[in-house]
Amino acid sequence: MADELGGFVVSSNIYQTTAANGVRAPQATVTIRVPAEKLNECLQRIKTETSQPVISENVASEDVTAAYTDLQSRLRNAEAAEEELRTFLDTAQKTDDVLSVYTQLKIVREEIEIIKGQIQYYEQSASLSSISVELRANAAEQPISVGGWQPVGVAKEALEALIAALQGLSNLAIWFVIFCLPLLLIAGIPLTLIVVFLRSQARKIKKQAPASPARSPEPQGGDSPTQ
Repeated sequence: MADELGGFVVSSNIYQTTAANGVRAPQATVTIRVPAEKLNECLQRIKTETSQPVISENVASEDVTAAYTDLQSRLRNAEAAEEELRTFLDTAQKTDDVLSVYTQLKIVREEIEIIKGQIQYYEQSASLSSISVELRANAAEQPISVGGWQPVGVAKEALEALIAALQGLSNLAIWFVIFCLPLLLIAGIPLTLIVVFLRSQARKIKKQAPASPARSPEPQGGDSPTQ
């Protein structure tokens, strides 16, 4: 497909992997580059290669205008420096001067080649789109099933129930702190004052009450006192 669309294969890799459900199945990754104007066509053709829905898809672009402009400016400055060094080299008389200028000229030439390579990379990147595709066998995406029982579904339901229970407890705690606790504090202050007042009055009454007279001892013996 890449060749037909005027592109090429950057890399491809196929290997065996063990999925979360314990199934061992092949998996592959492929990266291709196609002309930018063929990007949408290529994506549609890739999707038609399978009847299964695409698990995930991401399309992104990068603006390299500033970087490209900076490289062009650096290239002009480096080429101007190269011309000046060549002029110095032609007019140099001493061997040391020739060696010094030649060394600097070599460094500038290397910088020019690096900058040209970066410019070429950006120009190719602007004209070609990179597409990376991950292919998974359908068996690797099937849930675990034992006799019609799918523990993945049960685990999901249990997790959802746990989250709902925790949400309920959190809601109760929020209601208690924000609504109930202030009401209890407001109602508790008068009640506390009333209890303190009643206890204080009870202590005062107890202190003011007269002491009861002591009872005389009863006579012992069978005779009653003579009147």
